[in-house]
Amino acid sequence: MKYLLKLWLSVVLVSPFIVCCLLALSGGKEWINGGTAILLLSLMVFTGLLMSIPAMAVLFFLKAYLQKNNSNPVMVKALICIFAISAIYLNFLVADYSFVFSLANNIWWPAVYCATATAAIFYFKMSPQPGKTATDE
Repeated sequence: MKYLLKLWLSVVLVSPFIVCCLLALSGGKEWINGGTAILLLSLMVFTGLLMSIPAMAVLFFLKAYLQKNNSNPVMVKALICIFAISAIYLNFLVADYSFVFSLANNIWWPAVYCATATAAIFYFKMSPQPGKTATDE
């Protein structure tokens, strides 16, 4: 459970920050004035928390199922990564079609979230599988 919580919070908190930094670097500095950046960052975090709840619930059961079947930890992380990338693109598709299928500047938003998720998935350690010790992995 700690692994999924770390993963969830990393993606939901780090990705919006990176997106805001990239927006500032890309020349869209007019939105920084008047605290708009803080408002945008807060909105992105709140929306990410709400929209990712269903994906995290499925991810919880997927991880439990894979670990119950004594899958290799690297294989578990790879499957979690594939699911997470799919869920991220699905969430962006639901939020706005142009985030996924447009060649406009918005297309890199889901890419930032996917890169953050992939890094977090492979960075954090999962708890040992049931019946195994931490030294077995």
